[in-house]
Amino acid sequence: MGRIDLVWYKEIPINLPQTTTRKFPLVGFEIESSWRTRKHIKGDILNFQSLKAPLGIILQQTSAEDNANDVTNLIRNVQDFLKELGTNNILIWTNEDLTKLGEAISPL
Repeated sequence: MGRIDLVWYKEIPINLPQTTTRKFPLVGFEIESSWRTRKHIKGDILNFQSLKAPLGIILQQTSAEDNANDVTNLIRNVQDFLKELGTNNILIWTNEDLTKLGEAISPL
């Protein structure tokens, strides 16, 4: 299986019975720094399902050379596929979403 690019986790002060870790995944990130097809992103979704974190985020970075319609169609197709799977805990973000997050946390 593949590996998640980045995981935010919560560390608790004790080991729970029958566990060997104190770290539990909260959010997983798959960072796509270049254009990816729906097939590639399906692999990301499988990685999230293996991680079992409450939230998975695919960051599909774009560049000025990317066709805006292609980006819109990719996001829509991925969202439709996630609905078919009955999954509502995986999101697909763009550069704009990342900028919004940065603005929201910059005063912290």
